[in-house]
Amino acid sequence: MNNNFKKNLVTFDTAYSLAQYEAGGLRMFQEGKLLNGYFNKIFVINIASNIKNPYVIGKSKLIKISEHVEYLDVPLGRFRFLAAFKKINFIFSILSTIIIVTRLCKKNNVSFIRGEDAEINGFLAMVTSKILGIPLFVGVWGNPAEIRNDTGQPMWPYLLKFIAVEVFLEKLVLKFADRVLVQNKNNKNFVVNILKSDKKIRLFKVSNQIDDLHYQDPQLRNKAPDFFKEFPLVGQKKIIIISRLEEEKRVLDSIKVISYIVHKKSMPVDFFVCGVGPEEDFLKKYAVQEKIINNIHFCGMRNQAWLSTAIPLMDLCISPITGRALVEVALGGIPVVGYDRDWQTELIEHNISGYICNFNDIEALSSFSYLALENQKKAKEMGYELRNKALKEFNKDDALKMEQSCYDELLK
Repeated sequence: MNNNFKKNLVTFDTAYSLAQYEAGGLRMFQEGKLLNGYFNKIFVINIASNIKNPYVIGKSKLIKISEHVEYLDVPLGRFRFLAAFKKINFIFSILSTIIIVTRLCKKNNVSFIRGEDAEINGFLAMVTSKILGIPLFVGVWGNPAEIRNDTGQPMWPYLLKFIAVEVFLEKLVLKFADRVLVQNKNNKNFVVNILKSDKKIRLFKVSNQIDDLHYQDPQLRNKAPDFFKEFPLVGQKKIIIISRLEEEKRVLDSIKVISYIVHKKSMPVDFFVCGVGPEEDFLKKYAVQEKIINNIHFCGMRNQAWLSTAIPLMDLCISPITGRALVEVALGGIPVVGYDRDWQTELIEHNISGYICNFNDIEALSSFSYLALENQKKAKEMGYELRNKALKEFNKDDALKMEQSCYDELLK
């Protein structure tokens, strides 16, 4: 196959809804997959886009997000006469989506199909791949086994009631994948435990999904004197977390840290929670209950310009479990306190570029957070070390060559 023709990519991805894309801040999340023009266009298929809007029924709509990214917004139900039978209607919506995506692939000469997990997204990508004979790439951007151990439920509880069924699905999807994409050693180990081999595993670091703004020297970034004017600040120390507000991300633990710092250590701080998700209302209620709601600023989705400016102005980042955002924070040159979960120990070296605690040890997470805030000199040194390591580990040129070559392998 000639690898010089214009290539297009379809990706089944439920990470963010249409509203979240339209709110801004996620441009690089998908456009980074274009690999500097390697792909001409990406079609994002989100079967869970309307998970909070169960009464949205009808045909899926293809919406243009940018010049090179289009988004298929999928309703939870296909037919109005089946509105009372939500799960049956959802199945019809999925079947309709597969038909639409199949036609989309044929019309646009799609070269590759991606599923951004090894469960539902991977399964739908696998089915589409088999129908069309297009190479299948499956992303494993976390460790489902660890997450299930933490939560006691499947990754997709809405559709898959039993963990055993989900595990079976993962094995099936990974078996039929032409390539399995992981972003770190922790994720790779999960896949190797299933496949008993690493032959088709490729390391796709998040470098190409990080905005260039974060690579700029933190000292040279724009710092407007009234940058925080929209927030009623109560302290001199500023802390940030960037995360989807979901139970598995343990954002609640970070709020417990703030309660400890404010009440036990009598240190007034401002905590900036950047992100949205189903736990937001619960987190706000908890903050009110703990009498720290005035210390916490729920920022919602923020664009990359705002984040790249805000991060270096912070004294600390609390990262219970963070993915791509951890790289953005690291490039901002501030210290991080986090759990030894997923890949965080691969980037954060304890007592050198941050502090690492045992998972679920909120007491240690709190103590180390306070320690970082108290020792400003040490904190700056750790932030410096963390940025240097991130610059080395997440070199964009290296990542671009590696990812392009991975696709080229299946075009020969």
